[in-house]
Amino acid sequence: MCFGTKADELEGLKKRLAQAGVKLVDAPKEAPGEGVWFRDPDGLLVNVCVAEAAKWRNAAEWKINNPGHLNRAGVPGHPKRDARVRPTRLGHTLRFTSQMEKMVDFYTRVVGLQLSDRAQDIVAFMRGHGGSDHHIFGFIKSDRPGFHHASFEVGNVDEIGMGACRLLDKGYKDGWGFGRHVIGSNFFHYIRDPWDSLAEYFCDIDYIPADSNWKATNYPAEDSLYVWGPKPPEAFGMNFESA
Repeated sequence: MCFGTKADELEGLKKRLAQAGVKLVDAPKEAPGEGVWFRDPDGLLVNVCVAEAAKWRNAAEWKINNPGHLNRAGVPGHPKRDARVRPTRLGHTLRFTSQMEKMVDFYTRVVGLQLSDRAQDIVAFMRGHGGSDHHIFGFIKSDRPGFHHASFEVGNVDEIGMGACRLLDKGYKDGWGFGRHVIGSNFFHYIRDPWDSLAEYFCDIDYIPADSNWKATNYPAEDSLYVWGPKPPEAFGMNFESA
């Protein structure tokens, strides 16, 4: 796992790691080696390095009509059948953990992320400082560490649907969707990847400005995954990584 930060914030991280008794380790031989390297309480290797914020690749404006708001007039709204679906960026990743409280504490108090929202001990979502998507990283409950999903932003719900349908047509297994999350508010569709983790297409996620007075909510269990959509399959929460 790798996070980018500013040079002055990297020094603060080193101090917090030392105060928490976390030892720095050498970078893997195949890695560039910049920044600091350490292991989190689950044993995952983490790298934090100085980096410029990545520029977003803009998508075409999504114009929809709803009662009293005609944002698209005189032109059809459906996409072309052969429209290209290309994610604009990696939005976030979610990991399995068996020690939710310890991991949330470590990544907020030591690493420096901010807790956006959570649902009991089921899921927790965090963001960086400054203006940020509702979450860039998070955890879901399991009996052991593992990788749950990577989430890729697309331009609108048509691209979610078309992207998912094309992957299903190519023989990939359906993960779960189409639906909308409560936490983060984003539309979603998940596809099972060849390694039995998940890839998510998403759009329209909540954005939290740097000066927002956003307060983290601890949602009830029924709001941990979705507000509408098909019932999540049992496999959605399964950790297929070896113990």
